[in-house]
Amino acid sequence: MGYHNTYEGTLKVRTPKDRMDEATALVHGILDDNLYERPEIHPAEDGTLLEVDVYSPDTKWYGWSDDLTALCSRLTAMGCTADGMIRRSGEEPDDIERADITDGHVTIRRARIVFTADDDIRRTVSGHHGTRALADAIIGLLDRE
Repeated sequence: MGYHNTYEGTLKVRTPKDRMDEATALVHGILDDNLYERPEIHPAEDGTLLEVDVYSPDTKWYGWSDDLTALCSRLTAMGCTADGMIRRSGEEPDDIERADITDGHVTIRRARIVFTADDDIRRTVSGHHGTRALADAIIGLLDRE
């Protein structure tokens, strides 16, 4: 894992109406302490859903998988359910991971670069220079599938 990383993605937290404020404070407490950029939290009008948008470049958050697991465990203990995906891309082109969050369970998946004969992928990747641009190109192609 590189020194500076970019984290981005969305976490959706379904919560009982009477736990909305507590869930919001918990999300802010764990994420604000670790991310360079504070996440945006959008509560639904009915008071049962929080949508958490994460985008934080140049961030040093080495315990991210443990912290996300702790966050989801604490939300589950409150009667909430977390789902979503947060990507981490580091300084090296092959330093890409994704946290898939389903029903409060966190699974970390490490990307692996695979060369293929697909002309679309070759054109897209060859048109980008720099590790961040390459990571964005690869992530964009993976998201299309």
